Amino acid sequence: MAPRRDPVAAAPAPPASDVDGLYALPRAEFVGARNALARRLRAAGETEAAARVARLRKPSAPVWAIDRLARSDPAGIDRLLDATDRLRATQLGRAGTEDVGAVSAAQRAALEALVERAVALLRGGEGAGSPDTRARIAATLLGAAADPRRRADLRRGRLDRELAAPGFEVFAGSRPAAVPGPAPPVAGRAAERRRAAAARRRAAREAVRAQAAVRAARAEARRLARRAATLAAGAEHARRAADQAAAAAAAARQEADHAAAALAAAEQAAAAGR
Repeated sequence: MAPRRDPVAAAPAPPASDVDGLYALPRAEFVGARNALARRLRAAGETEAAARVARLRKPSAPVWAIDRLARSDPAGIDRLLDATDRLRATQLGRAGTEDVGAVSAAQRAALEALVERAVALLRGGEGAGSPDTRARIAATLLGAAADPRRRADLRRGRLDRELAAPGFEVFAGSRPAAVPGPAPPVAGRAAERRRAAAARRRAAREAVRAQAAVRAARAEARRLARRAATLAAGAEHARRAADQAAAAAAAARQEADHAAAALAAAEQAAAAGR
């Protein structure tokens, strides 16, 4: 019997350029443009493609900013991906003598630069610059960079949902599986045991280095959150000072208006008494 087809998986995809265009729009225009595209496809008889478009979710503010970054700063995205690849290779012992601390610092620098640019794109928008928004942007960037299934969407500016930041377990799955072979001769078993013990020690060192890199990344995320909170507090203080200055200026204008009115009345009285 022929296998059953999944109707969703088998449905034809809508034109990629049309969908890319949706994610390039201002976020407030996404739903209207998505619905209009679905109607056009439906009118053209492409009902399954129209259904796929109708299911596209509106990106959250952090995801929208990241999708914009892919278009405005592709080099920055490439720096993050390259640093993530180097960190993975270093943690798995495949990068020669490259220092895991230096590679982790390069990844953090690439990530922080992208977070700052994403916040600038959101300036004045929903939660722009808040510690929560920064953390969600950073987590999604790291999650997409570490997940081969999400990298293409990240590069094309087609992410549609927020992701969790990876831990060491993301890289652990990249280790090559052991391939069983014939049992070694009795005379070579001691050497084989020594090699296995050395391999275990190397794996333990890699795990320690990787865990240290994860702790450093989390500490950096906390530092960024504290810095964002400090900047937000300063901005709030400046806003209150500006409000007070505006109120003082309004009071001064009112006093000036009263003085001008009193002067005009005095001039009219003087003219009438002549």
